[in-house]
Amino acid sequence: MQTPAGDKLSAQAKVALPVGPNPSISVVAKYAADLPTLLAPWLPLGRVKAAGEADFTLAGEKLELRQLQAGVTDAAGRDPLQGRRAPAVHL
Repeated sequence: MQTPAGDKLSAQAKVALPVGPNPSISVVAKYAADLPTLLAPWLPLGRVKAAGEADFTLAGEKLELRQLQAGVTDAAGRDPLQGRRAPAVHL
């Protein structure tokens, strides 16, 4: 998928749902995004690139997580959040 401004998102998922009572659902997914403008109103970080993968099974109330990886970089491949402090949250 691509926006007119050049933001791109691609994702793939493989979902296995066996037929039968109480089936377990298995999901293997990955995504990649190149977002030069889409996040700018909320995150003043410039161009953001992101990629990740997940591999899990949901069986009843049990979630088996085999892999979960997500990464975000700026246009130069650096972590855009490194060295920045998150604002304090007061409840």
